[in-house]
Amino acid sequence: MNGLKAQLQELQKEFAQAPASEKPAILAEIREFEKDELAPAEAKLVADTRALEACRARSPVSTSKKTAASPESPAVNRVTVPV
Repeated sequence: MNGLKAQLQELQKEFAQAPASEKPAILAEIREFEKDELAPAEAKLVADTRALEACRARSPVSTSKKTAASPESPAVNRVTVPV
């Protein structure tokens, strides 16, 4: 995503510095880039993020903390250890 956003910024910079006669063509290029490149990448990122969140929600162990219990202690006496 960062690379695509950098490309868009370059096109926008080019548009800002272009003479009036070139602006319509550059604007068309920006709109095409947003439609064909940026929008699909953003949609995929959102879908992948949702899938990851769903996977994490199904996981019995949190990815931000690990739960440990000694073999002698019952499961209720678990200790939460930050990672």
